[in-house]
Amino acid sequence: MASLEIGIQVDGEKGIANFGLEELNRRIANGARVVEVKPGGALMKKTGSADGKTTLILSGCKFEVVLTDS
Repeated sequence: MASLEIGIQVDGEKGIANFGLEELNRRIANGARVVEVKPGGALMKKTGSADGKTTLILSGCKFEVVLTDS
């Protein structure tokens, strides 16, 4: 078994980008099968820091995909 992290990132200037999907699709095309999709979490981007406090914004999400060996 193997696992990959896939997700989406949103940036006000760069737009929407994904990661991990090309690798996932390549492995599926080569015979791997998806066994499970596990919840991942939020991706946060630091926007500033003052008085010992950090400010963040939500910038995307990610998931873990578990695959059979291809």
